[in-house]
Amino acid sequence: MAAEHLDSEDGLKVNAETLRQWMLAAGLWSRERKVRQHRRRRERKEHFGEMVQMDGSFHRWLEERGPTGCLMDIVDDATNRTLARMGEEDTIWAVVDTLRAWIERYGVPLALYVEQKAVREAVAVGPSWSGCESR
Repeated sequence: MAAEHLDSEDGLKVNAETLRQWMLAAGLWSRERKVRQHRRRRERKEHFGEMVQMDGSFHRWLEERGPTGCLMDIVDDATNRTLARMGEEDTIWAVVDTLRAWIERYGVPLALYVEQKAVREAVAVGPSWSGCESR
């Protein structure tokens, strides 16, 4: 990639292997790949209803036949049973509507897992609440 960049940006044609050797000699290239620390995977729950995961996803679900929508989805961690609702936005009302449908059909789950970052961002762009802080 560096050789391609030099060619396209600066008009310098350098063999990729030659450039790599020069960078090795100058200490700008490492022979070893960086080892990414793998996140620790958690074990799935054993029984239906122990934990459900919930998330909203914006996409052109109907392609050109309709507007962009938000698919609110709840998935049981143990069984992968799912319930989804289509809406216009990822709001607290869409979340509550989808969760209510799950509870009416399957009962109250022991735990609800949601993406914390999305919740924080939704709070941050929403109306200002005096005295409240996002966690």
